[in-house]
Amino acid sequence: MLLQPTSSVPRKAANKSSTADLAEGAGNQRGTGVLQPYAAKVLMKLLYGARLARFDLLRAINHLAGYITKWTPDCDARLHRIMCYVHTSLHYRMIGWVGDKPKQLEPHLFADADFAGCPDSQRSTSGLHLAIRGPATCFPIAGASKRQTCVSHSTPEAELVAADFALRSAGLPALQLWDTLFERDVCLVFHEDNQAMIRVCLTGRNPTMRHIGRTHRVSVAWMYGEFLTPVIKHVHEQ
Repeated sequence: MLLQPTSSVPRKAANKSSTADLAEGAGNQRGTGVLQPYAAKVLMKLLYGARLARFDLLRAINHLAGYITKWTPDCDARLHRIMCYVHTSLHYRMIGWVGDKPKQLEPHLFADADFAGCPDSQRSTSGLHLAIRGPATCFPIAGASKRQTCVSHSTPEAELVAADFALRSAGLPALQLWDTLFERDVCLVFHEDNQAMIRVCLTGRNPTMRHIGRTHRVSVAWMYGEFLTPVIKHVHEQ
């Protein structure tokens, strides 16, 4: 989707005036952005396309959507930047290929988090990517990006919350589907890049993060029990 002028003003003049309005509004951060009435409509249309074929846009769209009720001129500039990026990257496509038999395929789940990614609230964002992979297969299935409910105090804590979100929302619910489609017991391959978080999940001990059950509502004991089951295979992603 592209933002195009609706009046009879030439396109170059309209673009110059809109850019000037955004630049003028960016200097006054106390007011409401001029794009506030249209922000929700634009972001939701972008999100629809991002969920289908542009997982790289999920983080930026969901982060900006959190400011709809407190829209500022700075948000106008951010929305304009996202639209410029989409306009200049329309040739990007998310593709997948399948070249194996069903008995060679396995679901792979990737989870990650950006520690204190939000500059205002210092909250982290959880991200996941689910794909079907094999020796000659790599097909994306789902992707998601969600801001965490409270502030994490370390990278392993943010990674634990992201892993819990990925397992509950995409990993474990999909196992029943893959068992039916592949007609066999499927093992979920879970990829994680933080060694401290991996150690906590494999041992069930987290003496420095005992508060995580009350703050994030994440049970390390539950994750430890899930990783002990044969349906989940843990892989360190470097």
